[in-house]
Amino acid sequence: MSVSNLDKAFNISILYLTPLNLRGLGLIDTLDTYDVNGEFSDRGLYSIDYFGPVGDLRRSRRLAYIDIKMEVIHPLIYKSLVKLKGFYEDIILGKKYAIWNKLTKDFEPADALTGQTGFNFFLNHWMDIDLVRNKSTARNERVTFIENNKSKALTNKILVIPAGIRDMTVGADGRPVSDEINNIYRRLIGVSNTITEAAIEHNPELFDNSRLRLQLVFNELYEYITQLLKGKKKLITGKLTSRRIHNGTSNVISAYIPTVKRLGEPGSISVNNTIVGLQQFLVSIGQTAKYYIKNGPLKEVFISPDLPARLINKKTLEQEEVDISIEAYDYWMSNEGLDRVLSEFANGNIRHQPVEIEDHYVALIYKGPDNTFKIFYDIRELPANFSKKYVSPITLLELLYLSVYETSAQYPAFTTRYPVSGDGSIYPSFSYVKTTVKSEKRYPLNEVWQKDDTLPIAFEFPLLNSSFYDTLTPHTSRLAGLGADYDGDNALALIYKG
Repeated sequence: MSVSNLDKAFNISILYLTPLNLRGLGLIDTLDTYDVNGEFSDRGLYSIDYFGPVGDLRRSRRLAYIDIKMEVIHPLIYKSLVKLKGFYEDIILGKKYAIWNKLTKDFEPADALTGQTGFNFFLNHWMDIDLVRNKSTARNERVTFIENNKSKALTNKILVIPAGIRDMTVGADGRPVSDEINNIYRRLIGVSNTITEAAIEHNPELFDNSRLRLQLVFNELYEYITQLLKGKKKLITGKLTSRRIHNGTSNVISAYIPTVKRLGEPGSISVNNTIVGLQQFLVSIGQTAKYYIKNGPLKEVFISPDLPARLINKKTLEQEEVDISIEAYDYWMSNEGLDRVLSEFANGNIRHQPVEIEDHYVALIYKGPDNTFKIFYDIRELPANFSKKYVSPITLLELLYLSVYETSAQYPAFTTRYPVSGDGSIYPSFSYVKTTVKSEKRYPLNEVWQKDDTLPIAFEFPLLNSSFYDTLTPHTSRLAGLGADYDGDNALALIYKG
């Protein structure tokens, strides 16, 4: 859904906090969890005064707020703004200098002698910025969204969700366990407690670093809550009534007999490997997978949200510039959109389908008879001595695998059998990612379409007519410790993202 249609489609708009709608909500301004009597601190994140007693229904309904003392930009506005022009973020981050042009009502690049930089400088002209439209539908929708919400885009108050949803619990080892969102709130409180309103009034520019830290943490909070609100069970039921493993999937243990011609050869499976399917691997490494996808083959397609996408005409197989919708751009280049991609990838029926955007192919792939391959973006790039019969549009399975195959073997994992049956039920290993049950080894071609031994080999290039590998396979030497066999036992590989 495009951001400009948020309030129209679902009656959702930017939450603008005023003294009136904050009336009756408790102000959280201390990092202390407990007071001197061992009770929850009155002005802390778990306050009984604000949220009600533990177990009380009110504890899952009452809100509170944090006064961060300095105005920052609503994360959704911030995200849309920097997609319009990366120069704005460079000013906010203090990376580049600018001057304000009163005629164009916009910032222009400058040097350190003639220009200014920083968050305060940017906000001084916030209401005056004239965001230019062009022929791009995606850009114009972002401009409309920002303009409609410009007057309520800044805030120095941040809501805290009910304590009952993120309450302190006691782990199996007897130690208190806190939801990750509480650490985000603590960082907001910690920064705001170093700021005084008197100092801001006299020298606001001196607090640019503090304001920037508050903005980045606010953005993180927004993304975290957005993720909590997604999924079948939504926020409350998902947090309170289910057992979940973040960034992981439980899989049936299956058998696999690896064949190795020479011990230690590249691509061989050893006692230190656990075989996981591509879908399970992508889910497990979470944000890291999204980074690789956005910076893999798609990097040549989406140059900037301000520019048309470089897509391939399905009839001519030639590349052309296409003004795509904001929904299409966000589907592939935002974390929220890639969550959908990875969720839909669980459906085996779409994995071998060509990746298309608005009736155009995303990329082409050459799969030569000599077991070479190359991703490219225009049929005119194909050398004359290469046959077109080995060219096809890239599929979703190929796109996702080739986005991560170079680095997938670097990620260690803790494989855990469920239920745990003994000391050997958890062991460390490295991930070995498989795509299809039967796969092939392919060698990448370089920029001049030649086989290059310095480029990483795709050891598990997927085969079209083979079943998908969607299970987990520990090395046979690990089965005894796991107390597992192949009768439906489950295990999970928790992969370390680094």
